[in-house]
Amino acid sequence: LTFREFDNALKGYYNNRELLDRSKWIRCRWQTSLLLNVHLEKKHRVKQTDLIKFDWESKHKKMTSEDIKALGDRLKDF
Repeated sequence: LTFREFDNALKGYYNNRELLDRSKWIRCRWQTSLLLNVHLEKKHRVKQTDLIKFDWESKHKKMTSEDIKALGDRLKDF
């Protein structure tokens, strides 16, 4: 077993664990939203994303040239 093969196997293992953890969190959020919505009126129902929004669900926005310039200015202070 070479180091590269070991590294690939380890990365695959951690990616698999992360996917399993994500699915558990999503399932828990789904169950919670169902339990809450049973007791709420139709107009007051909550969405799953109203309960909690996970980091992996947020879309990354593209940096504009203004954002890059502002970041560069902040880094100059260091």
